[in-house]
Amino acid sequence: MESPLIDVVIPNRNKAAFLSRTLSSLCGQTEGRWRAIVIDGDSTDGSREILRAAATRDPRFTIRTARPASATGLSLYRSWNHGLMHVRAPFFALLTSDDLWEPNWLSHALDALNNSPASIAVAARAVSIDAEDAIKGPTVACRQFESSFPLRQGGRRILGSNACTLRALMLGPIFSTIHSLVFRREVLEDGVIFAEDVGYLADIEYYLHTCLRGDIAYDTDCSALFRIYGTQESSEAKGPMVTRLWRKVVARNRKAVAQQLAIPIAELTAATDEILSRHQFIMTKPDRATFRGSKALALWRLTKACVRSPRLAQEYLRCRADRERFLTEPAAAMAHEMSEKYGLS
Repeated sequence: MESPLIDVVIPNRNKAAFLSRTLSSLCGQTEGRWRAIVIDGDSTDGSREILRAAATRDPRFTIRTARPASATGLSLYRSWNHGLMHVRAPFFALLTSDDLWEPNWLSHALDALNNSPASIAVAARAVSIDAEDAIKGPTVACRQFESSFPLRQGGRRILGSNACTLRALMLGPIFSTIHSLVFRREVLEDGVIFAEDVGYLADIEYYLHTCLRGDIAYDTDCSALFRIYGTQESSEAKGPMVTRLWRKVVARNRKAVAQQLAIPIAELTAATDEILSRHQFIMTKPDRATFRGSKALALWRLTKACVRSPRLAQEYLRCRADRERFLTEPAAAMAHEMSEKYGLS
């Protein structure tokens, strides 16, 4: 096999229900100069047999096994980092084993990076699908990110490093899913790996550190299909814990971002604290399942959230409990205004 242009890291653990579709979306790429580095976390659901069959049919697949780090299984991001250790091609990507790529994605990604030397990565539009592959439309994070620039026209656009860095700090999951990006290997050579102390928010910090290192080519004509279903691991990340982890990511990166973007740290702190407070309110208030299970517990949580921040409680009611109007629209507007103020193109 000739030297690949793109190394594709595929972490997997017990995703047999979706794995064949994921591998087919890779094999169906119009750009075939790739190598797949599959890291299987001791799967027990038939995934190994699917992977062995794929490697038998196609020599571009390399299957590796990483033993679980604990009784509950292999740390998700530890397996991703393990796969990244084997990247040798000039470009790389991560394809999560329950998601899909459109057939022309790798071809578009290579073209974007070859025509934009200052871009450290290229991103596709994140579009959600369900367990049966039905397309549901752009993710909430995708809509938030695009409206923060705003991005109304189709096609490819180069987004400046500083502008993307600001949004990565303020908005969090700006690309929604890690498999929507193709990176230059320089990201790894700079030592950017996934943090293992912030749970499923490690993606957010990876986006941030990537944006700090260069522009992002954003291609709205291509979609990364992001599967959302009830039993996926990231659905377990709920409640105030998510806000605490996001706050941890923001706190340890805020100073470096302020210095690079030449924004007063006090102003950046105030903006991010406002967004995090809104997020915390949403994560603290009871959801519908709590109301159905225990009205007393639900009313207690609602009272606690309102007492903590009466201002946000009133605004939330004025928004008619619309999460996007309460959180994502104000966050996108703040990021856009600050970007305009400091000339972050």
